[in-house]
Amino acid sequence: MADMNIQIVRLISGEEILCDYKDSSESTTNRHVLTKPLILGQEPNGSMGFMQWMPYTEAYDKGVEVADSFVGFVTPPSPEVVAQYKSHITGIITPPDKPVLSLVT
Repeated sequence: MADMNIQIVRLISGEEILCDYKDSSESTTNRHVLTKPLILGQEPNGSMGFMQWMPYTEAYDKGVEVADSFVGFVTPPSPEVVAQYKSHITGIITPPDKPVLSLVT
């Protein structure tokens, strides 16, 4: 998992996909490869949620190729989103970088 390239891919349809990303320059077909893709969505209470993208396919484990013409942009997510993504796909919960409790004197 150390070699993952976690990115947010915004499709021209408006979907924001959080995934392990391979650029089209790394592919011979000029396509972007999205592995372990999750849709980013906002809950009614304002919090962010993940939902598996195309759960009825093998895209999650095998990846899916998306043509350049369907990709609006690619951007790195915040460190907090990366931590939540890794926790979601591995089931391993990592402690936050900042201490949750502080010493009161």
